[in-house]
Amino acid sequence: MALLRRGNRVYCYRPIRIDGRVMLEYRGAGPVAELAELRLQRQRADLEAARAALRSAERSLLDRLAALDAMVGDFCQVAAAAFRDAMQAAGWRLHNRGWRKGSMKPSQQAQKPARPAGIPLGHDIVFRVTQALIDRFAGDDIDAQLDAHRIMEATRVELSGAAPTPTERLLVERVVICHFNAYLADLEAERSIGLASASHLASLEKRRAGCHRRFLSAVKALEAVRKLVAPQFIRVSPTPRGRNGVVRNRISKSVEMN
Repeated sequence: MALLRRGNRVYCYRPIRIDGRVMLEYRGAGPVAELAELRLQRQRADLEAARAALRSAERSLLDRLAALDAMVGDFCQVAAAAFRDAMQAAGWRLHNRGWRKGSMKPSQQAQKPARPAGIPLGHDIVFRVTQALIDRFAGDDIDAQLDAHRIMEATRVELSGAAPTPTERLLVERVVICHFNAYLADLEAERSIGLASASHLASLEKRRAGCHRRFLSAVKALEAVRKLVAPQFIRVSPTPRGRNGVVRNRISKSVEMN
């Protein structure tokens, strides 16, 4: 609203838009106009305080999610290093983001990324990341924590198989953690629709896309290692016969991978 003084009188007007033009709507005069303006100032102050509180809460949430993603990213680097070691030990080399049969060149071995310093390799980092994800999902709700543990354990058992190798177990943990983190990213984005600002929603959508890319990368790594350890068979094609009934044995070798 706007206060206009004409002589000894004060008038209150509210700007409105009609057919693309801004018009002034009369709202009162004298003490009524002054009270209306004072009420509007209080409403503006309350709205600005609410917006500031919302922005602070959004920044705090993004900071917590960023710390959680950093823990997941550190664990994924450990698992990715183990995956590269397993592939290279099996005689594969990385070429243009694809794995090819053959040893690595000395120059490529020198450029091999090392495991980040200060990150333990083993059960400790798996436990810490898993617990951080469950705390984010369930908080202090014991029943929700147990449900999260059951979901992750069921996925872990399903992916591990009968006799997984140590590399497979680590990559399975990577898939389980990335899958649960992607689920949490979906949950955070869906909960904020209609309640958060446009910039905050864009940040959550960007985080969700990154979590899903990380999950797909974990699945591809596990699939690549599974193909290496899959059993190999010799498949014999049907025995053809020549014109004179002479049997001609033909054996075709192929590698069947799960």
